[in-house]
Amino acid sequence: MKKYRMMKKIALLISIFTLTVSCFGKSDWKERKDWEKYFKAAQVEGCFLLYDLQRREYYSYNRQRVKTPLIPASTFKFFNSLVALEVGAVKDENEVLKWDGIERPFPQWNQDHDMKTAFKNSTVWFYQEMARRIGAKKECGTISINRNTATEI
Repeated sequence: MKKYRMMKKIALLISIFTLTVSCFGKSDWKERKDWEKYFKAAQVEGCFLLYDLQRREYYSYNRQRVKTPLIPASTFKFFNSLVALEVGAVKDENEVLKWDGIERPFPQWNQDHDMKTAFKNSTVWFYQEMARRIGAKKECGTISINRNTATEI
C-alpha cells in the first residue's frame, strides 16, 4: 500500500512538473490515449507530458488538462528536495533543521525536521528554508526552459 501511494505521488508530481515546460513551440504534439491505462491502474486523474529532445516532439496524455494552468502546491517539495540535495543546501536527507519556535497551524510542523519527516508532513517552513539556502539563482538555474526545449544545466 505504501508503494502504491508513492507511485500515485510520483505520477502526480511528474504531471504537474511537466506543466512547467512550454507546450506551444513549433514541435509536433502527439496525444497518447494508450497511457490512460496507467492512470486507471493507479486510480488517479491526471495528465502527462513528455518532450523528446531528439525528435523535437511532445507526447501527452489528457492534453486538455496539460494545457490547464495549475499551481504545483505540495508537489513542489519533490523538486525542491532534489535541488537542495544537488546543490548541497543540506548534507543529505538525514540532516535535521531546527524548528524556529514559531507556532504554525499544524502541530506536526512545530518540531525539528529532516527531509524525510518534512516531506511526509508537508512542512512548509522546512521547504521555505531549503529555498533560502538554495537561493533563487541556483533554483531557477537548475532547469533552463525555453519555448522549444527543456535542458538540464
